[in-house]
Amino acid sequence: MIIKGKFGVDTGNIGVADLNWIKENGGQFGKTAKRMGKLIELEPGRYHVNVHIPDSWNGNVVEDGVIETNGKVAICDICYLFSSSEIDHDVWSKFLDKTGYLKYGFNKMFSVDTGGDGEFRTVVNFQKI
Repeated sequence: MIIKGKFGVDTGNIGVADLNWIKENGGQFGKTAKRMGKLIELEPGRYHVNVHIPDSWNGNVVEDGVIETNGKVAICDICYLFSSSEIDHDVWSKFLDKTGYLKYGFNKMFSVDTGGDGEFRTVVNFQKI
């Protein structure tokens, strides 16, 4: 499956995350995420994910990762899943600590550094493993 879109960024990343895992860690696909990201449904399983951002602050960015999902995957700046207008800020802080400031996703998430904030054209390709 290929997803194309423009994604808003407030913390310098575009993430791909299993929604169930996000919920287990106190996040949600709430109003902010709905406005700025996408929620897609995939067959549960493991996926190779390729993210291409052709024009970011870091230039042309292409990154690969692997995620496991129960079927629902959020694509957005990860902070939108923990929006301070919807969730206590401490939940976001604990999530950042747990994930090494988004460096570790425990096979449920990975994020791509955009080098800065803004809106980025992005192509995300999912291939079932």
